[in-house]
Formats: sequence, structure tokens, C-alpha cells
Amino acid sequence: MSNDHKKLTVAFFGAKTYPPEIGGIETHIYNLSQEFQKINIKLIVFTGKNNAKKYERVNENLEIYRVPHLKNRYLLKLSMVFATLRYLKILKNEIDVYHAHDPMFGFFLQILGFKPIVYTAHGCGFLRDDWPFPIKQFLKFMEISIFKRADAVICVDYKTNEVVKKYRKGVTFVIPNGVRPEIFKNLDRSSEYPSDKIIIFSSGRLIPSKGFQDLIDAYLLLPKDVKDKAELFIAGKGPMLEKLRNKVSVDKRIHILGYVPKIEPYFAHADIFVLPSHYEGFPFTLLEAMGAKTACISTDVGDIAQRFHNDKEIILVNKRDIKMLSQQMERLILDSNLRIQLAENASKKIISEYQWSNIAKEIKDIYISVHRKQ
Repeated sequence: MSNDHKKLTVAFFGAKTYPPEIGGIETHIYNLSQEFQKINIKLIVFTGKNNAKKYERVNENLEIYRVPHLKNRYLLKLSMVFATLRYLKILKNEIDVYHAHDPMFGFFLQILGFKPIVYTAHGCGFLRDDWPFPIKQFLKFMEISIFKRADAVICVDYKTNEVVKKYRKGVTFVIPNGVRPEIFKNLDRSSEYPSDKIIIFSSGRLIPSKGFQDLIDAYLLLPKDVKDKAELFIAGKGPMLEKLRNKVSVDKRIHILGYVPKIEPYFAHADIFVLPSHYEGFPFTLLEAMGAKTACISTDVGDIAQRFHNDKEIILVNKRDIKMLSQQMERLILDSNLRIQLAENASKKIISEYQWSNIAKEIKDIYISVHRKQ
């Protein structure tokens, strides 16, 4: 049997949880795993240990190994690497391709001689402003090393690709994140959402670089009569949870939901979605909101402006520009026709260009190519 028709076994590294609780990498890995099972790929997912089983054989095409780890933000992935290596000694002969979604895993797989390695860059950690300087330097060292030496590098956005090409001589691939619009259909309205208000929704990890503090300040800047028409809901977990809850205690129209296990209804029944991030690659939450036919406002980060037309499929604002964000929120709150138009246009683009089934096939071709060269 030729390598092209052999069922490849691919190992995934980098998710903190599986299924995902929150996080772009986790969501990316989960959605790819669902598609790969349909196209003759066996997947072994190494992820963090939670309350689920330590080992789970979901079916003949999907196995999950959950490894222990430290909870410290700076040591979490490093501790997962060493726990994962124990399994790799046993499974090495079964794995055809090693696919890392995190620089810590990509770096250690590379220096320990595991091949072939495919690395997906979900942005560049050393460019984010929410890591201390020594951590950013360590991330830069690891990321540049894996950019140079991986057998294939996939970037989820164009701007990350431009950074990677500064260090990599070989080809890189730009393959975006995707979404499944069907998961947002026929869902009951969340009980937290009042029926007589316009709902503004945002979601993500509660860390400074996600800009939720800017979103809250922008909402507070709205004129009183406009605020009376709309309420703001933020879902997510992270180190800023209590700080944000304390911040919004001044206004009962702002709701910090914390972690929401089933988030699709919140997207589906929101009127406006806001992405206030200071840094992103190509954010899942924006794709999910568009897939749910929700009108979107976003800061001009990552390659969002290259993929979506301002004032046609999305409204773009400058990052950290609280006044501008507040003005555009007010505009959408007061203009229902614009909300409908933005949501419809974005939904059409999502359906035509960002389906996971097509993304999975592109990545499978990369697996076949790097495996053939070994």
C-alpha cells in the first residue's frame, strides 16, 4: 500500500483540555479531530488532565491521553511536555506525524529527534504584551527554532506568516481557523439574556491582552439612554475574572458570566459581538459569532482587516481606542438594519471560505507530503 493511501496516525500536542473548555488552540484541535475521523486519519491527542479519564479510546480513529501538569501559567506546558514524553517512548513506532500547536511541544519534539514535525503557529507568543520580558525571550528562542526546523509550518493568519518567513527558508502554509455554522441553529435563548434588551456579547480568556477592560469602559461611555437599550455579557475564565467583576459592580447592565460550558446559545442569540483584543492571530470567537449570524465589531488585529471588509462584513476599530469602540457600539445599538446587513454578509463569507471540512483536507495533504519524505 502506498503512503498516500495508508491510514496515517497523527499525534496532536498543545491543548490544555479536550474537549475544549476555552481557548483557541483547544477549539482548533477539537474541530480538526472531528473532521480527520471522516478522512482516513487516526488521531492521538495529548492534552492536560482534568476530571475526565486518563486514557480514552473514543473510537478506532481517536485516542486521548490526558497527562498531569502544574497549574502555574508559566510551567503548565513545560510540565505537560515531560509527562507526555513517557507515552511517546511507548507509542513512537505507531505515530506517523507529530503535529505541535504550541512552541513548547514543538521545540522539545524537535530537539529530541521526533520526525516528521508539523507546527501550527497560532500567532507568535513573543509578540504578545501579556508575557513578562524573560518569558517572551524564551518563547522567541523556542518559536524561532521550530520555525526553522519543522518539516512543515502552518500559520493561521497572514501576519504570523510574515514573521515566520523572516526565520524560515522553507515554504509556509497559511490555513485559517474554521467554524461550523450548523451548531448555532435551533438553540434556546439563554435564560440570562433579557428579552427586551439588545444583547452585546464577548467571550475569551480573561487576560489583559484580550481587552475586556476596554470593552467595559467603552460600554460605560455610552449615553444613558443608549445603555438603557442594551446589556453587556462577557463569558470566559482566567486570572482577571474577579478584577472584572469588581469593575462592573458599578453597573448592573454589565454581566461577567465566568466559564460557560455550552456557549453556542450565547452567540446565537446575541445582537452584537465585540472582539476588543490587543493581539490575535485569527480569533475563533469572531468566526463563531459570524457563523451564528451576529453583527460584529472588532479591533484591527491579526489579519481580520485582510479577510473581512470594514462596514460590509464587520466594523473595525483601533485597538485600545475606547472612545472609537464606544461610538461604534452606539451606532450598532441604534441601527438594526446595519446589524442585520453585517450579520448576513459575514455569514455568507463564513459558509463559502471557512468550513472545517476543507481545512482538514488541506492539512491532510501536508501530512502526506512530510510523511512521504521520511
